[in-house]
Amino acid sequence: MAALVGQHDWSATALGPLELWSPALHVARNLILAAPYPAALWWGNDQTLIYNDGFSMLLGDRHPAALGRAARDVWPERATDIAATVDGVMRSRLPFVEDGFQSLFGPAAGRDGEFPTFSYIPFSDHEGIVRGLLLEGHYRTRSDNARMVPAAELQRHVRNVLAVVRSMSRRTAANSRSVEDFAAHLDGRINAFARTQSVLVRFPQRSADLETLVRDELLDQAADDARVILKGPDLLLDGKTAEVMALAIHELATNATKFGAFAHPRGGVTISWIVDTPASGRRLHFEWRESGVPLKSFDAREKGYGAELIERLVPYELGGMTSLEFPTDGVACTIEIPLGGTEASGVTITGRS
Repeated sequence: MAALVGQHDWSATALGPLELWSPALHVARNLILAAPYPAALWWGNDQTLIYNDGFSMLLGDRHPAALGRAARDVWPERATDIAATVDGVMRSRLPFVEDGFQSLFGPAAGRDGEFPTFSYIPFSDHEGIVRGLLLEGHYRTRSDNARMVPAAELQRHVRNVLAVVRSMSRRTAANSRSVEDFAAHLDGRINAFARTQSVLVRFPQRSADLETLVRDELLDQAADDARVILKGPDLLLDGKTAEVMALAIHELATNATKFGAFAHPRGGVTISWIVDTPASGRRLHFEWRESGVPLKSFDAREKGYGAELIERLVPYELGGMTSLEFPTDGVACTIEIPLGGTEASGVTITGRS
């Protein structure tokens, strides 16, 4: 579905060309595409439909024609009910939970007697205006008494995500020299944040493996495997720590692609981390060290939001210490943060990305 969404002619829909989408819509799209459960968006006045692989399987014969169409046209038999649901959620700004999905998909779409419970969650832009609904489906059997994640908790998570995006938007705008520069930097940061959300939902208790965060960012930057060395133990980070570290790693990798190790044929980067256990508690010591980069590559550069994020946001949000330097052969960054309740297996993995 990520490929289909990227290739779709959005200029022929109510949403307009992909490059003109708002930051909030880009965030919402990335979140639903990364979700490991059926998820979709009803966006704008027409409730234009965007959905992921899990949701496409529920659509049956309606897929792929449903992509980019108004919800009322996808389900004409339910147009009145859809309008009422959308109006109620947008007016109240509160989520609505529908226990059972037969009303939209029919009982034939069930999975071995299981039926997803759908949450319809209001999704706001950076100004706090509700622009669409996020649909999330979670499976459980009819005899299962296990508690589902409350819709209010899902809504709270969405609010937290948008708060981060608002902050990124403001700081990116303040450090951008043009609209194009702003769009490119913001899109990269939003994608990095969305990738982290995807990792968090795959691990228990919304945690993320540090090595996975690093590898995902290097993959996105198309980094040459032969020029990267990873060294460190298996380590799960809690949600907040993972989000902040992922953004810091994104800034380092983006800088390496544009100016540093990945922009020069002899450049390379060693990424390493260890877990210390002093009397004050367990701490993560993370290092990003580049080599083979001519000093002149940094002569004309000014410190922007990327450096600010590393030097100020990481200590503020995580209570740690950072060091960002530009020695003669490339960027050297050290991040040291308390780990709290995260866990490390103590197994060291040394090798190339």
